[in-house]
Parts: sequence; structure tokens; C-alpha cells
Amino acid sequence: CERLVAAGHNVQYVHRQNRRGFKAGALEHGMQTAEGEFIAVFDADFVPPPDILRRAIDHFTDRTIGMLQFRWSHLNRHDSLLTEIQAMYLDGHFVVEQTARAASGRWFNF
Repeated sequence: CERLVAAGHNVQYVHRQNRRGFKAGALEHGMQTAEGEFIAVFDADFVPPPDILRRAIDHFTDRTIGMLQFRWSHLNRHDSLLTEIQAMYLDGHFVVEQTARAASGRWFNF
């Protein structure tokens, strides 16, 4: 964040002191705290590529897009049989379930 702020960007790292509501509570707190036209949410275990925000923002030139979710994957996919199976399930979730929901105009979970 410091590097982005030094470059003149309004970027804030928000951390709650309590866990009330768990993830839903954290998202609610973040939305109440956030300012600006665009809001990015990253889980604590996400390792996004450095250009993720630059890649994301271009999609919003289409005024019919109000939300964007990038596909994620396991960094340790090949570490063990367990992580290989977990990665396979995640692939299925994105390739089959999310694609079918999007194609049929249904809301998707994240």
C-alpha cells in the first residue's frame, strides 16, 4: 500500500480488530469503510499478480458490468495428493459451475 499511496493513489489497508460476523462481517465493515467508485477485496490468503487492478479496471468501461471476480488457483497444486485433489475441485467449480451460472444469467457464489 505504501508504494501506491506514495504514487498518489487512494489505497487503504483495512483490518478489523474483532471477528464479529466472520467473513460476512469483514465484508460489511469494508463496504462501510470504503470510499471511491471502485472497491477491491482480497482475502488474507490471496496472492494476486502485481497488475491485477490494472487488468480489472478495463472491464468497467462496459457500463453493464458492476462486479468482477478473477479466477483463482492453488499455489501448491503439485505438493501432495490432497492439494492436487483440492485444485481439481476448484477447477471444476470455475470451469463448470461458474460458467454455467454465468451463461444462464444466474447469480454466482464466491
